[in-house]
Amino acid sequence: MRSKSLRLWSWLIVVTLLFGIAGCGATPAPEATQAPEAPEGEATQEPAAEAPTAAAPAEGEGATEVFKLGVLAPLSGASARTGDEFRAAATMAFDAIDWQIGKYKIEPVWI
Repeated sequence: MRSKSLRLWSWLIVVTLLFGIAGCGATPAPEATQAPEAPEGEATQEPAAEAPTAAAPAEGEGATEVFKLGVLAPLSGASARTGDEFRAAATMAFDAIDWQIGKYKIEPVWI
């Protein structure tokens, strides 16, 4: 009985692996097609320029709202050194984006 179930599980694993490998196969790239030519006499239309939309304040402008971001790091115990390095790296990343995301000012909460 044990060898029968072992054989069944072996076949199930093999079939599952085969389906997994077959599913990862590369798909062929679609062939490039040419756009149909416009008949003579008809003018081609240029796409209209997009209308300006209300956007978030540009970088450098004052942020209006605060976004509190929880940052989980090992700040005490045996891994405190790693936590300090992580805090420094996160601070550098926030400095790179001027502590802002759109109209929100980032305020980290170190956990």
